[in-house]
Amino acid sequence: MLNSFALTTVARTKEFMGITVNTYDTVLERLINSATDYIEKYCGGRRFKRTSYIQETYDGNNSTSLSLRNFPVNTSTTVELERRESTLNEDNWQVIEGQDYFLYANEGVITYPTGFQRLPKAYRMTYTAGYDYDNITTFLSDVGMADLEWSCWELVKNTFNQKNQSGNIQSESIGNYSVTFANILNRNSDIKEKLELYQKVQLF
Repeated sequence: MLNSFALTTVARTKEFMGITVNTYDTVLERLINSATDYIEKYCGGRRFKRTSYIQETYDGNNSTSLSLRNFPVNTSTTVELERRESTLNEDNWQVIEGQDYFLYANEGVITYPTGFQRLPKAYRMTYTAGYDYDNITTFLSDVGMADLEWSCWELVKNTFNQKNQSGNIQSESIGNYSVTFANILNRNSDIKEKLELYQKVQLF
């Protein structure tokens, strides 16, 4: 089954690859899931599909800035930053008012002039982040991220072709393809350059 957060669909991948039969649909599903996981990890562990995160905890870093795990942040939905009121592991939180910090929504960075005290799991964030596609009526290319979907197609195509040349693509169990994908990136600077645009950038 294709993951709900996959970067593309089997049908669109087949169109890109020029495949017209259904023989390899299951294999392509697995490859798309694997490629999506790889791309997300390569880009810093971020989730590209728009998702809501409830009370996601963060360690304080003794800095005035904090990088969220996912971005861009959707500012039309709930955005709430909280801090633990004591240095103990107690479920006692205080909301930090929006006027007291600055949110760089596109980059997923919060700056808090008072500073994020260096304490474990001392802050938590409720927010929604990612790109608004559903792979049914709206795709990455519809929200200005066509190069991201293309990168997924290319990783799937290259891996599929390598396995197909070995003659056992149908019986191959698709597992962890991180090494294969990494080799493809090293050989294909176009894919690598596109994915590097989506890696986390430290503003401060």
